[in-house]
Amino acid sequence: MGYQLGNTLSDHGSVARGICEQSDKCHLTSVVERTKIFKTEAGAENVDGDHVIPLTGKELVSMNFWGFSPSILPLLETYLVNFLQDEGGEMKS
Repeated sequence: MGYQLGNTLSDHGSVARGICEQSDKCHLTSVVERTKIFKTEAGAENVDGDHVIPLTGKELVSMNFWGFSPSILPLLETYLVNFLQDEGGEMKS
């Protein structure tokens, strides 16, 4: 489920959101976590260290509400095991 970024922003500081990208057929292709998104007069901006990324506020974002059939669980388990073996010791992974 996706939400319009502008409808999920706070007047009281930054929010973290997963910015969603989708294919021409409206299939989810990626989710990029942005951890310091601030509301602005022009929409929003993400502050990433010394970089400021302007956002329109119309971006599709994840609020961590996902739905899948149970058939995906074996695949997710395989990916999780591989991920933990490769990057599980890295604090930000």
